[in-house]
Amino acid sequence: MSKGTEFAVFKAEFLKRQKQFGMTGVRADFHTAPQPDSYATISTNIGGGTTCVTFASDTTADQRKHQSTKNTAKHEAIHLMCHRAQNLAESRYTSQAEITEAFEELVVKLMGLIP
Repeated sequence: MSKGTEFAVFKAEFLKRQKQFGMTGVRADFHTAPQPDSYATISTNIGGGTTCVTFASDTTADQRKHQSTKNTAKHEAIHLMCHRAQNLAESRYTSQAEITEAFEELVVKLMGLIP
């Protein structure tokens, strides 16, 4: 599969999962760039309603044998879904109640996804 085709598959799968996970209020921008230690990365600004998803342009087919392009996209979409909880947990001034609320929100989403 060519890199262009692989990127198109990645983007389509991410958007599918973003919708499935109820995160359609966040605009996703997609890029390709070398990623030294990963197949893809995500950088999210929930307050701004945007996320930047970067697909690695420098991996070989051999390197990607253990994780498919679609699974890589799903992995990054799960990061998007978990972002609010992670951001609150990392914040110095976050209250326990805010962290609990964010994780409850995540659990409710997962309840709807897991049969």
